[in-house]
Order: sequence, then C-alpha cells, then structure tokens
Amino acid sequence: MFKRLVRRNLVALMIPVIIIELMVLYMSMQLSLLDEYRCYKVSDLSSVGILYKEGEQNITFDYSGDIHPAGFDYVRDNEVVGSYYYSFHGNGIQLFVLNDDTYNSISSGEKVTINARLMQDEAVTGYVLSEYAKSVELSEDVFDGYVDETIINEVDYPAFKVKIVDIVQIASIALLIVSLLYTVAAFINPVLSLGFKNRGLFSSRKELIETLNNELENRLDHKERFLYITEEYVIRAYISHIYIEKR
Repeated sequence: MFKRLVRRNLVALMIPVIIIELMVLYMSMQLSLLDEYRCYKVSDLSSVGILYKEGEQNITFDYSGDIHPAGFDYVRDNEVVGSYYYSFHGNGIQLFVLNDDTYNSISSGEKVTINARLMQDEAVTGYVLSEYAKSVELSEDVFDGYVDETIINEVDYPAFKVKIVDIVQIASIALLIVSLLYTVAAFINPVLSLGFKNRGLFSSRKELIETLNNELENRLDHKERFLYITEEYVIRAYISHIYIEKR
C-alpha cells in the first residue's frame, strides 16, 4: 500500500512537470519558425534578394574570396559598430556590413562562416553605385541594378535571440527525456522516488518501503484523508511529499 501512495504521488507530480516541459518545447519550436529567430543556410549569395522578398531575415553562409572596404562606417546609436564592404559577383556588386575581425579573417584568405541579417538601404546602395560609376568614369545609368539592393549585415544579426531559442529548445528536450525516464524508473522501482525521505528511521529506503508497506496493509489503526496511523508510524501522505514519523 505504501508503494501505491508513492506511485500516486509520483504520477501526480510528474504529469504537470511533463506538461510544462512540453509547452516550453512547443513554444520554443514555434519561435524557431518565426523569421525573427530562424536562420536560413545559403550556398549562393546571388539569391539573397529573393530570400529577402520572401521574408527571410537571417542567413548563414561560408565565405572566402575578395572583399573591399566601401569607405564608410556602419553607425548605430551614434557608435561605429562595423564597416561597409563590397565584393564582385556574377553580374554585380554585393554589399556587406562586417566587423573588423571578420574582415581581417577574409582578407587573410580564411574561409569564414558568417551569420547575418538581410536589410535594404537605398541610400547606401545608391552611394556605392555612384562612387563605382565615378571610378570607372561612366554614367550611373549604365550600372542601374548593378549593386544588389539587399545588404548582408553581420553586425545586426540577432545572435543572442537565436542562441537563446536554440538553447531553450535543446534544454527542454533534454529535460523532457530525463523526466520521462525518471518517471518510468521510479514507477517501476519506488525506491528511486524523491517524494519521501528516510530521516534515519531505517537502514535503507528499500527497508523503509517494505516496512511501511507491511504496516499499512496489516497494522493500520486509523486513516483520515492524507493521514495514516499504524501501530508504530504516523504517515502524512500529501501529494507533494510523504512525511514519516515514529510513534
């Protein structure tokens, strides 16, 4: 009978815990589907304009090759947080906003994984286009559409938000697995249950369960709601915990 009480408490406590963990997992999975927190793997940078129009905000890609300073800084809240760069590709120019470390790594010939946010800024693309037209002494009209309007912005990538969602999702899966395994194991073997303490009354938890099981089945004097009184013990079997005292 004591085993039944332990198992009842185990199920009563673990079901809400598992439900909460499932809810957290569901919410983290839903968040990871939002454009704000989703990161799209890109293999061809010429497709970033299409991705931006489709609503994709964050991308990750591996980059190596030539890249050149565009000659002006990226300022946020009156603070320089990065610089503009450009590279030539296929049929035009791709603009980047990078931090110094990333630029230095690319310049030294390294292949770098870049996480970035897609943005559009007509003033910036127009400026780069006009400067490039001047450098080759041609009219800007000749290069209309030559500079990709979509800018790959590493500095504004929401790394913290994306990382937190990933961590919450992984942690909730791990906790759910642990909770399920613990519930099954403790149900099969009540000795593993954390819903009661020995308090030095017995030499082991196994002896406690066997003794109280016998007490409740064969030597029960009084039972009232959560209170069980046997010939030698007083047992208060609350849902949250089982308290055991010697009479």
